[in-house]
Amino acid sequence: MWSVLERLRDMEGSPLLLIERGVGQNPDRYALVPTHAGRARAIDTSTGPEEVESVHPAWSVIGWRHRVLYDAVVAAAKPLTPDELFTAIGVGRTSGYEALLDLRVAGLLMVENAKIGVGPVELDDIGHRHGLTSAVRARIVRHRAERIVWREWLAAREEARTPKEPDRSLFAIADDHPADPPDRDYIMAVMNTGPPDPF
Repeated sequence: MWSVLERLRDMEGSPLLLIERGVGQNPDRYALVPTHAGRARAIDTSTGPEEVESVHPAWSVIGWRHRVLYDAVVAAAKPLTPDELFTAIGVGRTSGYEALLDLRVAGLLMVENAKIGVGPVELDDIGHRHGLTSAVRARIVRHRAERIVWREWLAAREEARTPKEPDRSLFAIADDHPADPPDRDYIMAVMNTGPPDPF
């Protein structure tokens, strides 16, 4: 994932901005910034910032790019014609009709009287049909196991980088209280005349 984010943020016009480098278990932090296309279709932010929601796993089967079209139909106050829908989300007619056909085949959308509406099939139905719930659970278990291994690797790496405590057995321990007190006459002589000449 980090390599994908790194390549994406380095592309011209990327919507990702690196705001903080990760260290240890803390990941890199990114901010989403408006792109040129995003500024052209300004989003109403008067109600506050948009919330980031998880994406339903059924889109991995249907196709991630179809989600924008489906969400626009669900959010529309009234049924839209195909041309109105394609204009609202900013896609061309050819790719719009391809996505619309895929969503109709999946049963998520239907067309009646040249108006597009929500179909009888829900995302959960597609998820159950393809066993995505158990796949998501298996992925979560795998990711948790990988994180345990990764944390152990980080701890071992940090331990290898940290200098070890010196071996205390190599140092002599000075006795603060010698058994015999120093010779008082010798100490007085040294204090009067200075230390003896070493030569």
